Parts: sequence; C-alpha cells; structure tokens
Amino acid sequence: MTSQSFRRLSRDLIHRIAVGATLLLLLGLYFDGWWHGTFGRHSFWIPPHVVVYAGVAVMTGALAARWGRDRGERRALAPGYRVLAVAVALTLLAAPVDDLWHRTFGEELPTSVLSIWSPPHLTGLLSAIAGGLGLLATMAREDGAGRLYWWMVVQAASVIGFATFVIIPLEPTGFYRVGGVAGPLLITFLLVGLRLMTLSLLRRPGTVTAIAGIITPLLIFITRAPGPASPPPPPMPPWLLALPAFAGAALLDLLALRRPEGLDNPETLARWGVLYTALFTFLFYPAANAVLGSGWSPVEIAAIIAGSALMGSPTGRAAWWAARRLAGRPVAGRIDAPAAPMPAGMAR
Repeated sequence: MTSQSFRRLSRDLIHRIAVGATLLLLLGLYFDGWWHGTFGRHSFWIPPHVVVYAGVAVMTGALAARWGRDRGERRALAPGYRVLAVAVALTLLAAPVDDLWHRTFGEELPTSVLSIWSPPHLTGLLSAIAGGLGLLATMAREDGAGRLYWWMVVQAASVIGFATFVIIPLEPTGFYRVGGVAGPLLITFLLVGLRLMTLSLLRRPGTVTAIAGIITPLLIFITRAPGPASPPPPPMPPWLLALPAFAGAALLDLLALRRPEGLDNPETLARWGVLYTALFTFLFYPAANAVLGSGWSPVEIAAIIAGSALMGSPTGRAAWWAARRLAGRPVAGRIDAPAAPMPAGMAR
C-alpha cells in the first residue's frame, strides 16, 4: 500500500485491527497452554503456534498502517505504537530463540517451572503485556468521544489475560506454587492492579464485569487440560472460577456506579482494592483448597486471604498512577477532585 492509501485508513480502524490481533494472540496463547498440557510439544508448528503468529502477522500489518498514516501526516509514530513495534520485534525474536532453547536443552519437563518461565517464553509474554498497554494508552488518548470503549475493554482484557498466564507458577492452589503463601501478593498487585487501572482509565461501570466475561471462559478452558501432575488433580469446577471472578467484578462496578468520583482518587481505589481482593480470595481459596486437595492448612489459607487483601491497598494506589500515566494526565501530588464527566459516547 502507498502512503496515500494508508492515510485513507482511519485511526479508529487501525486501532480495531490491532485489538483484533491482540485478541488472536491471547486465544493462541491459551490454546497453546491447553495443547501442551494435553499433547505436549512435538514440533514448533503446532496449531496454537500458528494462531499466535497469525496474530503477530496481523499486528505487523496494523503497525505498518499506522506508521504509513502518521508519516503521511508528517507525524512521528505514536509513542504507544512505538512500544508495540518493539514488543512485536521481541516476540518475533523469541520464536527462533525458543526453538534454539529446545534444541539445546531439550523439552522441559511439564513439572518444571521453565515450561512457563523459560527466557523465550517470558520474553514473548512480557512483550505482549508491554505492547498491549502501549496500544491501550494510544487508544485512550485519541478516543475522546468514547467510540472505542468496547475495543479498549477487549484490549485491557487481553493484557490481563497475558498477565494471568505469567503468574500461573505463583498460584498456591496450582501445581508449581512458587512463593508459597506469599505468591498471591504478586498476583494481587498485577491482576487486581490491572483491573483497577482499567476501571479508572475507562471510567465506566460494567468494565470489570465485561473483562471477567472475556477472561473467565479462557481460564475454564485451560484448566480442562490434564496438566503436569500424574495422576492429574481433579478438574477445577467452572463455578469455582466464575463465582469469585464475577462477584468481585460486580462489587467493583457497583462501587464505581455509586461513587464515580472515586475513580480518580488514589485513596478510594486503595480501599476498593482491599474490598475486591478480600471478597475474591475469601470465595476462591478455601473452596479451591478443598476441591483440588492443595493441602494448605486453615491458618495458611487465612494468611493468603489476609496478605492478599492488605496488598490491595498499595495495588489501588499503583493502579491510579498507572491509569493517569496511560491517559497522559498529571500524576504529581494528590488528586482529590471529582473525575471529569464521561464523554457523551461513554455514558450509560
């Protein structure tokens, strides 16, 4: 395509193509996790890898389109798309490195944490998170009318989906249990923080519930894989994932509906982080420990719940900071003023 052809593509259309590519990457990632847990890895060109790199190819096209449009308007490539370009380059580099890794060290045992946290895997996953946030930041700054609200929800959900995959080894009711009872502290900071950040960024009740509607089916799907244990543990019932996810999401969205000014206040988000995490962990960990036979004592489960809930406070403050940075708003000093009114296109 020529520069003139790129200029005919609207920024909104390019954003939508990039979000679609991100979602394709996410679906490929969870398909890949299920495939490895079910069949193992017999070659690089297994079906989920094809899906992942199809997403990379579409993303490369979106980057080229945005570069051509910005160049045609005599603008530098938008900062968020620059981050995305670096992320795509690192993801492409991770593919041959991953193949070389396996040729050199062999296939990791499914019981090894390196099956998720090998250097090439982490390179791809962390690149996807950074690039996804870069795209979300550009969308938030350019979409003043709220036309892309649902596309931004999907983009944020994809980023959270990538982050969820990264923290699998930290889950204390899972197989690897890296960090023991302290593992959920980082889980809270990353996953709850991203949810609160998105809610503060988009400023619309219903956002967290929509994210739960995208992420929860993927988690249910990947838990259907037998996994590394032999014999495999009992499958996690879908309700055990859905109940805490949607109950916690509904709580956050109700709080945002009742107190929209809290979306722009770090102290309020800190309190919301505690409430969300306490509810989620109280509903999830005792039941998961019993159903999956994880073996944690009642005192240890109580420590997981209490520690995670306490982590919700600094998580909420960090989410406020991250949302303001993504939106290009000032972060110096304490902001107590009510949030700016939502654009007409984003009103319920």
